Amino acid sequence: MGFNGIRPNATRKEVLEMIAVIMRDDNDLEFKLDSMNLSLSISVVTEIFWVLNWERLSALRFFAWIRSSKCRRFDFEGAKKMLDEMRQMGCDPIVDTDNYLLSSLCRSDKTDESCQLLEEMQERNCLPNPLTFEILIYHLCRLGKFDLVHEFLDRMISNGLEPRLTTDAAFIKGYFNSLRYEEAHKYVVDSSV
Repeated sequence: MGFNGIRPNATRKEVLEMIAVIMRDDNDLEFKLDSMNLSLSISVVTEIFWVLNWERLSALRFFAWIRSSKCRRFDFEGAKKMLDEMRQMGCDPIVDTDNYLLSSLCRSDKTDESCQLLEEMQERNCLPNPLTFEILIYHLCRLGKFDLVHEFLDRMISNGLEPRLTTDAAFIKGYFNSLRYEEAHKYVVDSSV
């Protein structure tokens, strides 16, 4: 066994078995993939995507599993590297993929990396959606970094995005948790105008 119980370097037979499991598309696909305990190199992941594409089968659940398994192991560099490799192969992940990585970074208190990911998204023309900003705003409110929170709110609004109700709730909760009741009240009053 390798790191965290994951066997390194999947064999050819294991890769073919994994492809067969994915092609069956069972309800418990993710559980079956997890139970295989394999570490997949980017070249193996690419090969699996190629086979699924050749067979004209959806790779969405496999992709979601790869993404979540990397983030569950806190292998953010590995997840980012995999996404970059996919982009080079012409498979651009959608904003939801970046949001998942962003959320995982925030839960691990990697604020600088989260902000950097947002910048990279915009450079790639992967336009953030209201949830993207909410993830950052919620995280920064939890940390009490209201100067950055307001900066992201301003960027969100300047991008023509309207804050979700849960974004407003994150602001209010953040202010209350920081015992900043007057600012919470001001935010509510300003938001209702």
